[in-house]
This record gives sequence, structure tokens and C-alpha cells, in this order.
Amino acid sequence: MESSSTEIDSIEVSEDESYEDDETYLSKNGQMSSSENDSCEDEDTYLSENGQMSSSEDECSDDEETYLSQNGQMSSSEDECSGDEQTYLSENGQMSSSEDECSKETYMSKNREIRWSSKVLEKEDPAMVAAQCILKNTPGPTSLCISKAHDMISTFKLFIPKPMEKIIIDMTNLAGKKKFSPNWQEFTASEFNAFLGLLILAGGFKSNTESTESLWNLKTGRTIFRSTMSFKRFSALLNVMRFASPKSRVQKKSKDKLAEIRDVWDTWSSNLSIMYNPGHDITIDEHLVPFKGSCPFREYMPHKPSRSGIKLWVACDSRSSYCWKVQVYTGKPPGEETEENLAKRVVLDLSEGLKGQNVTVGSFFTSFDLGQQLLKKKLTMTGEVCRSRPELPSDFLMSKGRRLHSSKFGFFSNTTIVSYLKTKKKMNVLLMSTFHQNPAISSRMDREPCILTDYDETRGGVDTMNKLTTAYSTIRKTSRWTLALFCDMLDIAAHNACVVWDAINSQQPDKRGNKRKVFLVQLGEALVAPAMQQRSYVHGMVRLGEALVAPAVQQRSYMHGMVRLGEALVAPAVQQRSYMHGMVRLGEAIVTPAMQQRSNLPSDCAAAREVMAARKGVAPPPAPLGKPLKKRCVFCASQRDRKTRVMCKMCGKFVCKSHYNAVCVCCIKHC
Repeated sequence: MESSSTEIDSIEVSEDESYEDDETYLSKNGQMSSSENDSCEDEDTYLSENGQMSSSEDECSDDEETYLSQNGQMSSSEDECSGDEQTYLSENGQMSSSEDECSKETYMSKNREIRWSSKVLEKEDPAMVAAQCILKNTPGPTSLCISKAHDMISTFKLFIPKPMEKIIIDMTNLAGKKKFSPNWQEFTASEFNAFLGLLILAGGFKSNTESTESLWNLKTGRTIFRSTMSFKRFSALLNVMRFASPKSRVQKKSKDKLAEIRDVWDTWSSNLSIMYNPGHDITIDEHLVPFKGSCPFREYMPHKPSRSGIKLWVACDSRSSYCWKVQVYTGKPPGEETEENLAKRVVLDLSEGLKGQNVTVGSFFTSFDLGQQLLKKKLTMTGEVCRSRPELPSDFLMSKGRRLHSSKFGFFSNTTIVSYLKTKKKMNVLLMSTFHQNPAISSRMDREPCILTDYDETRGGVDTMNKLTTAYSTIRKTSRWTLALFCDMLDIAAHNACVVWDAINSQQPDKRGNKRKVFLVQLGEALVAPAMQQRSYVHGMVRLGEALVAPAVQQRSYMHGMVRLGEALVAPAVQQRSYMHGMVRLGEAIVTPAMQQRSNLPSDCAAAREVMAARKGVAPPPAPLGKPLKKRCVFCASQRDRKTRVMCKMCGKFVCKSHYNAVCVCCIKHC
């Protein structure tokens, strides 16, 4: 990875007219000691632990070396123009140094604890094996992963383990029965696969921002969604999807902010490192899950595209972007103070289980202490350094007066720092590495140091994963942070499955463009295929039944049609007749009161007139003058039409002479 160069433009040497070196160091108590070279004279001043200073000066003949003993005392000897300079940090934090005159320049850190040398230092153990030589595991999918990855579905299900699936199904059924009982349909494993397949297909089609209803629409949607599951069922599953029991959420919520999804998260995250062996380079960075709802540990990050969401710490393989380990940042624990050395703790946690890799980190994580801790775990570190770090010398921060594309190196035992002036308009780039031990510079026109070249090549592991998962995300609009986090887990699982599937089938590379989209669409179709077949079978049985009853339906519809035709033909007559009947009923209703009143009158006209007059309270009208009325005899046949004016005195009926008899007054009394 490193290249050598015969000429190093990075080391800048200050010179004056007499070739004198003047270095000034500020001691811990604010005092200064100076070393001045004038015609082969050396003067070294060191500050002992108790703040006193001792100095020895020899003119071109005496040797002076200074070592710091465990009890804090010092002894010194100096060798002129021949000794080696090495600076080490002792266990109690003090320094010991030996300086070679006229050969090396040193830089003091801002915290006065580290003296950086401009020349490569000799190692205490030259036989120390480089980090890349002790990588024992072959990078790529593990043997367990290869043995179980037979197709796309089995490869994807490696990252959705059975215990995790069982928890989700059981808790979803529990919530569904509580909300939709007794109409809740049991949530099964096959339906769970279909549900995941629909989410993955929506992400593969970039429809995660589209409304769920439009995916099932006949005009704007896709047939595969309607053929797999009804819109009502999919919406219900999204609504009641749960990842922990209500009792455990209540018990753990006061102590654990991640209690609502803790069991599922631990099962899923611990399974990632089992399926893949990372390569030599590992990238550790942050990953943001987009979410704008209510969450106890939601972060606001203005430099991210989504700006607000749930922050994850992720360790990815730099070459394949495989997500090897992940951790949720939940902020400070309830009732405790803000965590110190957060960056150091995160890197050490995510690198647990690694050996022989080089860890590439950003400026938030990089520190001298972190590099030393990783070396103890057989790991090296490369990263950009924040300018405010106290272990950096002040000389490395300045860019004024430096030549463009120049580099300045500093070495301390097993750590290298470099300051590279990339452009005149921007500040210089600062990097620290425990992997690179030489001031190697590339042969390109910009003469970029190899530390920066390797850093640029390996820092994009997490960024690549972020780009791929965000482009085809399954996260839908929701107010529940647990569902958003689960969808992000689904995105990472699909991404890892794609990496593993490509590694297993590397002998038959897919030459089609946009492999991730093709993989997601094929995976989604494979997951929903059983549900589609079952749903199509049910629909087929329905269509078969419809075909069997079609003749009877047609015959019945023909009869109904004839009936409707007859009804249409007689409708005008019916309407006319009903109109007439209506008019008759109206007339009857009008004359009914008069008829009822008249029905109570006697049949004799005179008597009737008297009754009517009595009802009205007036005198009865006089009897009509003139001849009495002449009417047909009620006993004679109507054909004879015999008229008579004789009326029976008893019943008031008109009778002819043939049908009445004269009776005397005496006989009438006996009748």
C-alpha cells in the first residue's frame, strides 16, 4: 500500500544565514528552555517531573543522553552528530528523549506530552509483523453462510433469523387481536414473507414516498401488489406491527430507551458478524435512519440529507460495504451524565472480534489514545484528525508560507501524522495513522502522501452502504420510530444479502446495470410468489364456481329480463289505471263524510228533511207542492217499466196497483 520516494518535499527545514537551529519548547509550568547550535555546539534542556531543569553542554566532543527513570529522576548524555533520536511516552505520562544534532527536527504537541520527530524512528522490535500479515480469516462469506445460501430467499433469510421472525409474528397477532377482535385474521409466517416482499418491492420501485393506497390503485398501482395482498390487510399489518410485548416495554422503558424493539434488535445485529469475514480494511462511521416523529433519542444532523432521524454507529467492510456490526446511539442513559470518550468507546465496541484489520475512521473518532488502544487489540488505525486535538503540534496546523502540495510528517514510536497542503484556498489536511510508518509520497503530479491516498480509498465503506440503502429504501411514512428502525434493518439485511449473493456467484457475474435494484425486485417477487399462488388459487375457485352457475344465472336473468320487458310494456296502462284509481279514491275520500252523514237518514224524504233540519237547528222545509213524484214499481220487472205515484206508507216504496192492497183503519192496528 505504501510507496517510496527519493525526494521528500514534505519536510520543511528552517534555515538562517549561519545554518543555526533554534528550537524553543514550553515546559508544563510555563518556563522555556532553548537549544541553540553554533559551530557544532549542542545545548539540550529538559524539564524534570518536579519542575526543575538540568542541562549539560559539550562542545563538539561530549555525548549527552537523557532518560526518564520510573521515579521521575533524569540522567542525560549527549552524542554529537552520531546518535539516534527516539521519543517515548512513559507509563506515568512523562517524556524521555535523545536528540541527534544537525539531523532531526522535532515538534512538540499542544498538550506538551508528545514530541514528534520529522525522521522515521527505529523500532524497538524490528521483527514486528505488519498488520496485514496476521489476517487469518479469508475475507468474504463464512462457511456457515455459504452452506445455507442456496437461493435469494435463503440468503436473505440468513439476516432475518427465526427467533426474530417469531417475536414479530407473535407480538403482531397479540396487537391485532386486541385492536380488531373478533375480525382479526391470524398472521402467519408465509404472510410475513409476503409482507416483507411487498416492502422490498416498494423500495425497489422507489415507491416508498408514494401513498400506500396508490400502490393498489387500478390505474397508478402495480398488479403484483393487488395479486399478493389486499390493501386493507396490508394497512392493518402496518398499523399493528409490534416488536415486543406490552409488559416488557413497560418494565424496560424506564431503563432502556430501546425497550420497544430491544429483543428483535439484539437478535438481528448479533447475526451480522456471523455471516461474513471482513477484509483488511474496516470503515467505522455514522448512519442516519430518516425519521421526523416522536422518539426519545432522535438526532438532528443538518449535514445529512434527511437531517433528522435515529443515529446508528456502523462498521462496514471498506471493499464490499458489508455491514458487519451496528449499534444504536440512544443518547445518555436516563439519570446519568453525558458519556465521556464516546468516540473511543464506539470504535472499541464495533471493532470487538477483529484482528489484523486496519480501521479507517473520521475526524470525530481519530485520536492518539484510540490508536494505541487499537494496537493492543492487533488493529491499526488510519483517520483524519480534528484540528483541535491536543496531541497535534502547532506547526502542523499552519499552512501560511508553505508550498502547494507539500507534506509535513511527524513520527512517534508507532504513530505517524502528516499535514498535506492540498489547495491554497483550503486549510491543510491532517491525518494520523498507526499503519503507515514511512513518509511515502505518490508519484502523481499532486504528490499526495500515501496515507491520504489509502484513507480516500477506504473511508467510503459506510457512505456506500448509506447510498445504496437510501436509494431503494423500504421506510414508509410512519409516526412510529420502531417501524422506521425495522424498515432500516430490512434495508441493511437486503444489502448484506446482495453482497453475499454476489460473492457466492462471483464466477457468474451479473453484467446488467444497477445490480442492487435487480436483486431487490427478484427477491421481492420470490418472497410474494407463494402468497400470489394461494390468492390466485382462491380466485380460480371463485371463477370456476362462477362458470358452473353461469347457465342458471343466464336463464334466470333471461326470465327476469322478460319480466322486466312485460313490466315496461304494461307500465303506461298501469300508470293510467293507477291514475284513474287514484282519482276514484280521491272522490271517495271527498264524498265519504257526506255519505256517512246521509246514511243515517231515514228513507222517507219528508222524514229525512225533518232530521236534516233538526241537525241544523232550523225549521223543516215545507212539503213540496204539486203532484207527487212518479217512479217505477219496485216489484215489477224493469222491462215493463210500470210507473206509479202510489207509495207504501210503511216502507216508503213505490208500488203499482198490482202489488198493493187497501186495508182499513181497524185492520191496520192489528198488522
